[in-house]
Amino acid sequence: AMAVYLDLGDEQAARAVAAGTPQSARSTTLLAMYQGNWRAAGPAAYGDVRWSDDCQNWLEAEALRDYALGTGDVTRAVAFVKKTFYLDGGPAKPLDICSHHAAIVLPQLLEAAGRAAEAAQWRQAFASNIDALAAKYAGGTTRERAEILLTGGHRAQALEALADDFRSGDIRHWWYTLKFNPLWQPLHADARFQAIANDVKRYVDAERSKLAELRRHGAVPDARRSSGASRQPGSG
Repeated sequence: AMAVYLDLGDEQAARAVAAGTPQSARSTTLLAMYQGNWRAAGPAAYGDVRWSDDCQNWLEAEALRDYALGTGDVTRAVAFVKKTFYLDGGPAKPLDICSHHAAIVLPQLLEAAGRAAEAAQWRQAFASNIDALAAKYAGGTTRERAEILLTGGHRAQALEALADDFRSGDIRHWWYTLKFNPLWQPLHADARFQAIANDVKRYVDAERSKLAELRRHGAVPDARRSSGASRQPGSG
């Protein structure tokens, strides 16, 4: 619920939901990432020992990467990502629903650690089976494919894949992709990227208006009215 509220741009409701549940590293990570606060998000991601069990993506991998690149502590991040995403078997092991979130993160970390050859092996392996993974799980990996294309120097194809992903209705963590993800930041001035961002924002605005209408009619509860709604940004 907290992640959905963030994707709708309703941080107040997201923080209210988080405040009404037991303190968790997962909520701390996600809220910090929404603020662009990698300094808080990274330690929280390291501290959440449960999040890998359900193989869901709550931006922990990205938080680990951003923290490692920001602090320079990439050796720890490489070891942690390999273990947490079940990649100890090496690049020959096919991606699965639990490991594909590391498809971009791990090669970047390896490069930052000065292990360029190993990074290239992992990137090639990920690129060769990301489409097979998408077919197996009926999609859900287009964002990762776009980022693999981008790191391979295929900017036009990467933007097409990113646009396709958002057009499919996949707006998970759109705010991170379009605002904070270091992979896409160099493209912020690109007219094609800006067009994608504008389309996503229009869609999110429309969805948020629908939520407001449902609240007005009492069809859904207003999480902002909970006791946690008064919490200030950065307190999660």
